[in-house]
Amino acid sequence: MRTRLTIVALLALLHLFVAITLVPDLPLNAFGRWLAWLYLAASTVLMPLGVRPPGGRRWLAWTGLLAMGCFPAWWCCRYCGPGRWRCCGCSATTRRR
Repeated sequence: MRTRLTIVALLALLHLFVAITLVPDLPLNAFGRWLAWLYLAASTVLMPLGVRPPGGRRWLAWTGLLAMGCFPAWWCCRYCGPGRWRCCGCSATTRRR
């Protein structure tokens, strides 16, 4: 149980780090940023459920595994370079305020 809580805490910190460093610089309006934060929060909860869904709920496992598949794209966008979002399909560049 302690190991599972440690993994969930590290996962939450990783999502928070990506959200704090990536979301403010994305070329999105306020609603888009809010949706990005919401997705990252939901992903933090859904990823552990993708490994072991409670009660054998297959749809919950599917959403967790889908979140696991999408998160590396966010991570790639975070580290492809400051202010460059080419790997996201966006040609706009932004500067950190």
